[in-house]
Amino acid sequence: MMYSLEPKMRFNGTSDANGFHEIPHTLAIVEDLDADETDFCATSQMNLIPPGIKGDYEENEVQMPSYDESKGKVRQDNGNRTSKQYLSFIENISPRQYPVGSGQSRTVELAIFADQSFIEYLFKKLNSTSLQEIQGYLHVLTHITSINFKHPSLESHVNFRIVHEEFWYQNPKGFNNYNGTLPKFLESFCSYAYSQNLPSGGKNWDHAMLFTASELTNAHKNVSYGGVAYLSGSCTDRSSCSIVKAKNFYGASTMTHEMGHSLGMNHDGQENNLKCPSTGYFMSGTSGSGRVSWSSCSNKNLLDFFTFLDGTNEKYPFKFGRKYRKDCLKTFTSSTKYYTAYSASKLPGEEFPPKFQCAFASERFPLVNNWDTKNFCKKLYCGDASQSLMWEIHAPLEGSECEEGKVNLS
Repeated sequence: MMYSLEPKMRFNGTSDANGFHEIPHTLAIVEDLDADETDFCATSQMNLIPPGIKGDYEENEVQMPSYDESKGKVRQDNGNRTSKQYLSFIENISPRQYPVGSGQSRTVELAIFADQSFIEYLFKKLNSTSLQEIQGYLHVLTHITSINFKHPSLESHVNFRIVHEEFWYQNPKGFNNYNGTLPKFLESFCSYAYSQNLPSGGKNWDHAMLFTASELTNAHKNVSYGGVAYLSGSCTDRSSCSIVKAKNFYGASTMTHEMGHSLGMNHDGQENNLKCPSTGYFMSGTSGSGRVSWSSCSNKNLLDFFTFLDGTNEKYPFKFGRKYRKDCLKTFTSSTKYYTAYSASKLPGEEFPPKFQCAFASERFPLVNNWDTKNFCKKLYCGDASQSLMWEIHAPLEGSECEEGKVNLS
């Protein structure tokens, strides 16, 4: 069974007393998508949006410069930049290493992949062909994810150590994205990552994550997803992998969510987590900006997975017949010298203030709209020039000044 969810949008019209119509979260359960993949789980972002507004807001972007399609390579000339130099200062990003925790703290050795659609999308979005900017953007998402997994609401902390990176100007041979169709897209990536994860080459990572700009859909093309991962897939050879669509900083929330699945966390309010609310937490089955902490169910799921790896939880229900490397999160097996997390000296929200977060998310809604002042530190709304239309994108990044005299520290 695969779960899909639809995000919430607001627009001006005949509506409530505030002049806004709210499309509620809707849960669609798709039961006919590869019924054998009972451990396959996806977070979706259905395009349930008012006419005239498209969910990804990709039209009217600047033309991608300096890309040689015939050779599948990037010319290293910068071209003429417009005023949209969103991530130019990321080129000067510096690494900062976080200490590996003790007790129930574990470290995921992470392999990051960016496919052709993602490279092309960011070259166009950033009006740049700098690989450093793409790398910096992914490091920022990893930094945010690292912060999320150290949130006080999570008792067992998880660290991340990037040990491998691949950026595909052309998708490699042997890999097929199946036009974004799941689960075949995920299966193809997992197979490719497994073929590259060679201990003899000093790679040997714990989890492989592919960043894409492709539309992720089911075989019927009637459900759209933001990310996908195998439940409890970490520490296995062929299921420790995920795909994340990361066209803006909400990708960090999706990255956090999919890593949670891979580490044994199920959706809140579903199956073994019925006692927890289905909204308001990182493992909520609905997308939106309110996911800023971990539920008690996620805490139990993670601890159950860790104790299973430790050999003290033989009745763990989500093994799905797979073989696990039970010391994989306790030992460093890669010879690659990478840092646990990448960041500048400031928090993400200090480097990327809310006005930048809106401008990067959408050209049509580039301005911060703080009409919901009571929840502004939890929900970031971006509006058009007239402020008559707005879009709820994600929670302000940690370190954002979200109200006068207040900084979002989740």
